[in-house]
Amino acid sequence: MKICRALLIPCVLLLTSAGAAALPQAKPKAAQPLAAHRTHAVPKFFRLHFVLKELQGKKVLNIRNYTTEISVVSLSQTLRHDFQPFMNPYDVHSIHNGTRVPVQTAPGKYNYVETGVDIDCRNAALIGNRLAMTVTGNIRTIRKDKALQARSQLSPPFIRENRWSSQVLVPIGRSTVLFTSDDPDSPNTMELQLTAIPIQ
Repeated sequence: MKICRALLIPCVLLLTSAGAAALPQAKPKAAQPLAAHRTHAVPKFFRLHFVLKELQGKKVLNIRNYTTEISVVSLSQTLRHDFQPFMNPYDVHSIHNGTRVPVQTAPGKYNYVETGVDIDCRNAALIGNRLAMTVTGNIRTIRKDKALQARSQLSPPFIRENRWSSQVLVPIGRSTVLFTSDDPDSPNTMELQLTAIPIQ
């Protein structure tokens, strides 16, 4: 009996091995490189040149220039790569330039007023030969009333503020007026222009 059991066990193992060898083996799939599924979007670089003008009719009273650089991809590439260019809150390019102006409130006492220019550009994308993005501008300037100043040196200044925010579409290489705003208590006009220049 012991001899039969000793012969039976090797036979069972031999048959099991033969059956397993007869089954078709599944071939492992070769790992496909990421580039085979998706071609990475190649960004293009642009220099954004902003010009802020204060006008009185056609006369230029004041002009200031601000420049920054950004990288963008074409909208067709972003759609092909399942990327939402207009829904990224961290894609912000900013120009902030300001001054703290002392304002005398009493003899020997001063408060400080923030003036300056803030320009933010969000979610830029290239559409053909035009650049689309959201531009927000905040311009704060100080102006003293001459009549009140003639009466007292402690006359407070007037803070003039212009705020704009909009999605814009500008042609590449051509100056475009983004915003204009008339001063409510003077004949002056504030104007913001943008020129997007390709960087080779």
